[in-house]
Amino acid sequence: MDRLISEWLARAHPVPQQACAEWSDQGVALLPLGGLFAAVRLPGELVHAAVDSTDADRVAAALKALLHGPVIHDHRVAGATYYALINWGAGLIEQMEQTEDTLCLGEGAYLGVPRIDRREPPGTY
Repeated sequence: MDRLISEWLARAHPVPQQACAEWSDQGVALLPLGGLFAAVRLPGELVHAAVDSTDADRVAAALKALLHGPVIHDHRVAGATYYALINWGAGLIEQMEQTEDTLCLGEGAYLGVPRIDRREPPGTY
């Protein structure tokens, strides 16, 4: 199943083999958004407040239960940021109230997407 998901994600890149090479070499591939999928950026403070925890395992379990889909965790110098991946064509983007904190990233944006088997730190997972 992981192989099929990886192949689907790689197809978001204009040269899917390059995405695979980036995953192999760096563990993260830079993928364009807006074709196959988009991402909703969620600040760590917001996520931690919503799930009432900063514990990584509790946050992961809560996001899994609440969102029922893939979430990327990127821990930057400024703090944690989560990216919930959504179907670009699902019609959610037009319905979503975007704020400076929670922004839907689509056409023209890129996201560092970790290898599908990268499910814990260090780095983006």
